[in-house]
Amino acid sequence: MEEERRVGFHFDDDGSWRASIHLPADEGALVESALGAARNHLADVRKGDGDTELVTWADALAELADAYLGAGSPSGPTGTGT
Repeated sequence: MEEERRVGFHFDDDGSWRASIHLPADEGALVESALGAARNHLADVRKGDGDTELVTWADALAELADAYLGAGSPSGPTGTGT
């Protein structure tokens, strides 16, 4: 039997965005690994800029989305800013 996979998201009354994810272990590990790589990359970029603020998992998720959509993040995984 195939494991259930689902992703849900919505806006709360306060305007914040919430997400819930349910994945098989191997896919969850893949997502966690990608988030970890984005988090580490963003921490390195911030250190280089002299920023000591802690990089959160939420920062990593936003960084992945920004990089994937090609929003011109100068800290994207390719470092090209495209």
